[in-house]
Amino acid sequence: MEKSVYNKKEDALVLAAFGERDMRLLERHCDAGRINLWFEGTACPDLDFLLPCEKLEKLAIFGGNISDYSALGRLPNLKELFMNGRLRRWLDCFDFLGCIRSAEKIQIMNYPMVSSFPNLANCINLETVEISGCKRLTDISNVVTIPRLKSFGISGTQHSAAELEFIARKAGMLAMQVSLKNRKETDAFETIRQRYNLAVWI
Repeated sequence: MEKSVYNKKEDALVLAAFGERDMRLLERHCDAGRINLWFEGTACPDLDFLLPCEKLEKLAIFGGNISDYSALGRLPNLKELFMNGRLRRWLDCFDFLGCIRSAEKIQIMNYPMVSSFPNLANCINLETVEISGCKRLTDISNVVTIPRLKSFGISGTQHSAAELEFIARKAGMLAMQVSLKNRKETDAFETIRQRYNLAVWI
Protein backbone atom coordinates (compact mmCIF):
# COMPACT_ATOMS: atom_id res chain seq x y z
CA MET A 1 0.00 0.00 0.00
CA GLU A 2 1.10 3.58 -0.65
CA LYS A 3 2.17 5.65 2.36
CA SER A 4 0.11 8.74 3.12
CA VAL A 5 2.23 11.64 1.94
CA TYR A 6 2.07 15.01 0.17
CA ASN A 7 4.38 15.46 -2.83
CA LYS A 8 4.91 19.19 -3.14
CA LYS A 9 6.74 18.91 -6.47
CA GLU A 10 3.81 17.13 -8.12
CA ASP A 11 1.14 18.94 -6.08
CA ALA A 12 -0.21 15.48 -5.23
CA LEU A 13 -1.65 14.02 -2.03
CA VAL A 14 -1.70 10.26 -1.42
CA LEU A 15 -4.05 9.03 1.32
CA ALA A 16 -3.78 5.36 2.18
CA ALA A 17 -5.20 4.48 5.57
CA PHE A 18 -7.90 7.11 6.33
CA GLY A 19 -7.06 7.45 9.99
CA GLU A 20 -6.66 10.65 11.99
CA ARG A 21 -3.18 11.21 10.55
CA ASP A 22 -4.55 11.06 7.02
CA MET A 23 -7.33 13.53 7.75
CA ARG A 24 -4.84 15.98 9.31
CA LEU A 25 -2.71 15.67 6.18
CA LEU A 26 -5.76 16.39 4.04
CA GLU A 27 -6.62 19.46 6.11
CA ARG A 28 -3.09 20.84 5.70
CA HIS A 29 -3.01 20.26 1.96
CA CYS A 30 -6.61 20.83 0.90
CA ASP A 31 -5.27 23.05 -1.90
CA ALA A 32 -3.66 20.03 -3.60
CA GLY A 33 -4.33 19.80 -7.32
CA ARG A 34 -4.13 16.01 -7.39
CA ILE A 35 -5.19 13.36 -4.87
CA ASN A 36 -4.79 9.57 -4.94
CA LEU A 37 -7.06 7.60 -2.59
CA TRP A 38 -5.94 4.06 -1.73
CA PHE A 39 -8.89 2.43 -0.01
CA GLU A 40 -7.93 -1.24 -0.35
CA GLY A 41 -10.66 -2.97 1.70
CA THR A 42 -11.78 0.13 3.57
CA ALA A 43 -15.50 0.89 3.80
CA CYS A 44 -16.32 4.58 3.47
CA PRO A 45 -19.82 6.12 3.72
CA ASP A 46 -19.10 9.01 1.36
CA LEU A 47 -16.44 11.28 -0.14
CA ASP A 48 -17.58 14.47 1.59
CA PHE A 49 -14.15 14.83 3.20
CA LEU A 50 -12.91 15.95 -0.24
CA LEU A 51 -15.23 18.97 -0.43
CA PRO A 52 -12.71 21.43 1.12
CA CYS A 53 -10.36 20.59 -1.78
CA GLU A 54 -11.75 23.22 -4.12
CA LYS A 55 -8.58 23.31 -6.25
CA LEU A 56 -8.64 19.56 -6.88
CA GLU A 57 -8.33 18.85 -10.62
CA LYS A 58 -7.20 15.20 -10.74
CA LEU A 59 -8.57 12.43 -8.51
CA ALA A 60 -7.66 8.73 -8.52
CA ILE A 61 -9.62 6.19 -6.44
CA PHE A 62 -8.26 2.68 -5.90
CA GLY A 63 -10.58 0.07 -4.38
CA GLY A 64 -12.95 1.01 -1.59
CA ASN A 65 -16.51 0.22 -0.54
CA ILE A 66 -17.97 3.71 -0.93
CA SER A 67 -21.70 4.14 -0.37
CA ASP A 68 -22.16 7.68 -1.71
CA TYR A 69 -20.12 9.27 -4.52
CA SER A 70 -22.25 12.41 -4.87
CA ALA A 71 -19.49 14.66 -3.49
CA LEU A 72 -17.65 14.25 -6.80
CA GLY A 73 -20.29 16.41 -8.45
CA ARG A 74 -19.61 19.19 -5.94
CA LEU A 75 -15.89 19.52 -6.65
CA PRO A 76 -15.94 22.62 -8.89
CA ASN A 77 -12.60 22.10 -10.65
CA LEU A 78 -12.43 18.31 -10.99
CA LYS A 79 -11.23 17.68 -14.55
CA GLU A 80 -9.85 14.12 -14.48
CA LEU A 81 -11.23 11.10 -12.61
CA PHE A 82 -9.55 7.70 -12.55
CA MET A 83 -11.28 4.81 -10.76
CA ASN A 84 -9.80 1.33 -10.33
CA GLY A 85 -12.16 -1.04 -8.56
CA ARG A 86 -9.37 -3.61 -8.17
CA LEU A 87 -11.95 -6.28 -9.12
CA ARG A 88 -14.04 -5.62 -6.01
CA ARG A 89 -17.74 -6.36 -6.33
CA TRP A 90 -19.19 -3.48 -4.35
CA LEU A 91 -20.02 -1.11 -7.18
CA ASP A 92 -22.43 -2.06 -9.97
CA CYS A 93 -23.66 1.35 -11.16
CA PHE A 94 -21.91 4.49 -12.39
CA ASP A 95 -24.90 6.85 -12.53
CA PHE A 96 -23.12 9.27 -10.18
CA LEU A 97 -20.68 10.13 -12.98
CA GLY A 98 -23.44 12.12 -14.65
CA CYS A 99 -23.19 14.75 -11.91
CA ILE A 100 -19.54 15.62 -12.61
CA ARG A 101 -20.18 18.45 -15.04
CA SER A 102 -16.61 19.75 -14.86
CA ALA A 103 -14.99 16.44 -15.91
CA GLU A 104 -12.91 16.41 -19.10
CA LYS A 105 -11.54 12.87 -18.78
CA ILE A 106 -12.92 9.77 -17.04
CA GLN A 107 -11.11 6.42 -16.78
CA ILE A 108 -12.85 3.35 -15.35
CA MET A 109 -11.00 0.09 -14.65
CA ASN A 110 -11.76 -3.30 -13.09
CA TYR A 111 -15.40 -3.09 -11.99
CA PRO A 112 -16.70 -6.60 -12.78
CA MET A 113 -20.33 -6.03 -11.72
CA VAL A 114 -21.14 -3.01 -13.90
CA SER A 115 -23.44 -3.94 -16.80
CA SER A 116 -24.45 -0.58 -18.29
CA PHE A 117 -22.78 2.72 -19.11
CA PRO A 118 -24.54 5.73 -17.53
CA ASN A 119 -26.14 8.70 -19.25
CA LEU A 120 -23.51 11.44 -19.19
CA ALA A 121 -25.43 14.02 -21.21
CA ASN A 122 -24.87 16.55 -18.42
CA CYS A 123 -21.08 16.16 -18.63
CA ILE A 124 -20.76 19.02 -21.06
CA ASN A 125 -16.95 19.25 -20.82
CA LEU A 126 -16.20 15.53 -21.09
CA GLU A 127 -13.98 14.72 -24.09
CA THR A 128 -12.23 11.45 -23.18
CA VAL A 129 -13.62 8.19 -21.75
CA GLU A 130 -11.61 5.00 -21.19
CA ILE A 131 -13.07 1.72 -19.92
CA SER A 132 -11.18 -1.50 -19.20
CA GLY A 133 -11.68 -4.69 -17.22
CA CYS A 134 -15.47 -4.34 -16.86
CA LYS A 135 -16.27 -7.81 -18.17
CA ARG A 136 -20.05 -7.66 -17.63
CA LEU A 137 -20.48 -4.31 -19.34
CA THR A 138 -22.88 -4.83 -22.24
CA ASP A 139 -25.09 -1.74 -22.60
CA ILE A 140 -22.95 1.13 -23.88
CA SER A 141 -25.70 2.93 -25.78
CA ASN A 142 -25.35 6.02 -23.58
CA VAL A 143 -21.81 6.68 -24.76
CA VAL A 144 -23.17 8.76 -27.63
CA THR A 145 -25.12 11.00 -25.22
CA ILE A 146 -21.84 12.69 -24.20
CA PRO A 147 -22.07 16.04 -26.04
CA ARG A 148 -18.37 16.74 -26.67
CA LEU A 149 -16.88 13.25 -26.69
CA LYS A 150 -13.76 13.12 -28.87
CA SER A 151 -11.83 10.06 -27.69
CA PHE A 152 -13.14 6.68 -26.49
CA GLY A 153 -11.25 3.58 -25.40
CA ILE A 154 -12.60 0.18 -24.39
CA SER A 155 -11.07 -3.21 -23.56
CA GLY A 156 -11.91 -6.28 -21.53
CA THR A 157 -15.58 -6.52 -22.52
CA GLN A 158 -17.41 -8.95 -24.81
CA HIS A 159 -18.41 -6.46 -27.51
CA SER A 160 -17.92 -7.17 -31.19
CA ALA A 161 -16.49 -4.64 -33.62
CA ALA A 162 -19.91 -4.11 -35.19
CA GLU A 163 -21.40 -3.22 -31.80
CA LEU A 164 -18.99 -0.29 -31.49
CA GLU A 165 -19.47 1.26 -34.91
CA PHE A 166 -22.26 3.57 -33.71
CA ILE A 167 -19.68 5.29 -31.48
CA ALA A 168 -17.16 5.59 -34.32
CA ARG A 169 -19.66 7.49 -36.45
CA LYS A 170 -20.68 9.90 -33.69
CA ALA A 171 -20.22 13.52 -34.76
CA GLY A 172 -17.06 15.01 -33.30
CA MET A 173 -15.26 11.72 -32.65
CA LEU A 174 -11.53 11.94 -33.33
CA ALA A 175 -10.05 8.77 -31.82
CA MET A 176 -10.90 5.27 -30.60
CA GLN A 177 -8.63 2.70 -28.95
CA VAL A 178 -10.23 -0.75 -28.88
CA SER A 179 -9.09 -4.20 -27.73
CA LEU A 180 -11.88 -6.74 -28.18
CA LYS A 181 -12.57 -10.32 -27.13
CA ASN A 182 -10.34 -11.83 -29.80
CA ARG A 183 -7.89 -10.82 -32.50
CA LYS A 184 -10.48 -11.24 -35.26
CA GLU A 185 -12.84 -8.68 -33.69
CA THR A 186 -10.02 -6.28 -32.87
CA ASP A 187 -8.81 -6.41 -36.47
CA ALA A 188 -12.38 -5.93 -37.68
CA PHE A 189 -12.62 -2.74 -35.68
CA GLU A 190 -9.43 -1.44 -37.27
CA THR A 191 -11.34 -1.45 -40.56
CA ILE A 192 -14.14 0.55 -38.93
CA ARG A 193 -11.70 3.00 -37.35
CA GLN A 194 -10.08 3.67 -40.71
CA ARG A 195 -13.48 4.00 -42.38
CA TYR A 196 -14.30 6.95 -40.13
CA ASN A 197 -10.76 8.34 -40.26
CA LEU A 198 -10.22 8.05 -36.51
CA ALA A 199 -6.85 8.20 -34.77
CA VAL A 200 -5.90 5.69 -32.09
CA TRP A 201 -5.46 8.43 -29.48
CA ILE A 202 -5.39 12.22 -29.45
